[in-house]
Amino acid sequence: MAAGYNLYYGPHSLANVDFDTALESYASSATSGTATVELAPSTTYYFVLRPQNAADLETPDYSCVATLRTDSLGEWVLNAPADVIDAKAIIMSGGVVRVRWRYATGTTAAATFKLWYATNESPGSGDPNASVTYDRDRVYFYDFTLSEVPYWFKITARTDETAVDSPGVTIGPFIPDATAPDAPTITTSVRF
Repeated sequence: MAAGYNLYYGPHSLANVDFDTALESYASSATSGTATVELAPSTTYYFVLRPQNAADLETPDYSCVATLRTDSLGEWVLNAPADVIDAKAIIMSGGVVRVRWRYATGTTAAATFKLWYATNESPGSGDPNASVTYDRDRVYFYDFTLSEVPYWFKITARTDETAVDSPGVTIGPFIPDATAPDAPTITTSVRF
């Protein structure tokens, strides 16, 4: 049984969590706690709770991982939908790039997905280049017909009520090829 818990945090990903310095420590009987931290604008933070025993030995396991995103003013963004997962692009024939992603609802469902493309590593500003309506948790795709230069793509999930976006996933670069054949269709079968 844990004798207590240490809280750690870091920006952008779990890999950036500073496990050398606990933000706060809590007794094992605690059901809630507070921590004061200064948050930068437009950043996603990861908070991790790790158990420790009476000898202050800490497990590398996580009791809890929570993410928090701030807006451009540094305020918490509440009720943001989950981010898309397994995003990829497939080069098709005729200069078509098929952007594909999967979605699984978190605590707040998405209403739409917004897609941007750019010839630099920072798509996502201005009006989106395309929009796809969410209907259920599944694989989605959208086809763009583009010229033969490198492109990066960004996909975000957006709620309906608050128009809050997930942080978004950026993939790339991908170069459309108007002379390329379609990617092959792979079929598998299983015999019993």
